[in-house]
Amino acid sequence: EMDRCKVHRVRFFDYVPRAVQCLAINDKNEEQQLRLAVSRADASIELWAGEALGGKQHMSWHQQLVIPGAEGESVETLGWCGGRLYSAGLNGQIVEWNLLTLVPKHVYDSYGGAVWTMEFDSNRRRLAAGCEDGTVRLFDVKQGALEYTGSFMPQKSRVLSLSWHLSGDHIVTGGADSQIQKWSVSEGRTVLRISLDQFKEKSTLVWAIACLSDGTIISGDSLGKVQFWNGQFGTLKQSFQ
Repeated sequence: EMDRCKVHRVRFFDYVPRAVQCLAINDKNEEQQLRLAVSRADASIELWAGEALGGKQHMSWHQQLVIPGAEGESVETLGWCGGRLYSAGLNGQIVEWNLLTLVPKHVYDSYGGAVWTMEFDSNRRRLAAGCEDGTVRLFDVKQGALEYTGSFMPQKSRVLSLSWHLSGDHIVTGGADSQIQKWSVSEGRTVLRISLDQFKEKSTLVWAIACLSDGTIISGDSLGKVQFWNGQFGTLKQSFQ
């Protein structure tokens, strides 16, 4: 007689990983739960919830939901405001999502073409969007809706990154032209301009920027450099690569 044996059949689905496009974490002071929004290269948006484990130093994350992406669309930037999730991308629209039905709740025109970056101020009363036409577009947050209020003077290239100062008086932006600019929000004009190094006369792209409470500007660019700048005089304080 032939020996008997058990056969266990295992099937695997064909998982295709998608690159992470951008991240946005909510303000826990506005909600009881810490939530992280993650956009993928296929324009889908994942929502992850974080819970503390044995103290604040350790977090456990689990996926709450996924908003499916649409073919030909992109999500370049995400933002939270009062528990509401917003996204924007190359179609030039700013979308507020219904997190129960997973469909757009409100859609707003950026008035500047593709949106590469956006951020709410510290009081969650204003939204700044960096656009393809080289402008920073400003919106007021009124009764849960966005209202367009104006723009800064246009620059020569698209705005790739921006950050509000804690006071709300200034915004710093990074562009596709090797430039960092500091703007007066009330006047809508540049008060400081910083020029970055270039490689073989190719423009350096400022993909990430942050403005600290003391005015220090931190930039991350396409040359692989993370640099700290004096926010008053524009001098380089420290550089890492």
